[in-house]
Amino acid sequence: MKYKAIFFDVDGTLFDTSEGIYDTFKYVFKRFGIDAESSDPSFIGPPISTTLERFFEGVTLDEARIAFREHYDKNGKFCAKLYDGIECVLAILKADGKRIYTATSKSEAISEELARKFGIHRYFDRILGADYAAGRVEKDEVLRYALNVSGEKPTDCLLIGDTRFDVQGAETVGIDCLCAAYGFGKRSELKGNRVVGIVDSASDIIKFLRGL
Repeated sequence: MKYKAIFFDVDGTLFDTSEGIYDTFKYVFKRFGIDAESSDPSFIGPPISTTLERFFEGVTLDEARIAFREHYDKNGKFCAKLYDGIECVLAILKADGKRIYTATSKSEAISEELARKFGIHRYFDRILGADYAAGRVEKDEVLRYALNVSGEKPTDCLLIGDTRFDVQGAETVGIDCLCAAYGFGKRSELKGNRVVGIVDSASDIIKFLRGL
């Protein structure tokens, strides 16, 4: 395989987390009297604050952020399931000597909890993600942080993600991106100068990488 280090997005790439996220949006919209579809697929991928900004502003936006995080932390974070074949992918990559990380706009703390809950933390060198208090939210910010913490060279790395935010973040920091079309993003948006391919299932990740 060409790459020495693999960075994984979490929502829509490792896990189908839609149930917990949609339920939390439903809760927030109902609490604040917003008439909006709570299960819009475009809600998963960007930072939560980015999505909430479409419906809230000012003080109410801050209140909505707090409400979302509190409800999701209490009720939604473990409403998830690993995509079929993803643990096998991680095991093969580990056996092949690859260094494996997450690089996600999901909270780093919640990502760590989720990985441990489902028993996949043992495959990762580090779980790396967003930290709102530290001002690390957007995908390019997370990726720069991940590169800095891991010490990896961009030319040795591949990001696997499912949305245009992954594509854009990878392009901004100069690493290649393999797109997971089985996730939450629109296939038509999974294109860019750094996109090296698109896979339709988790099991296709190894096939793709070994074909390089």
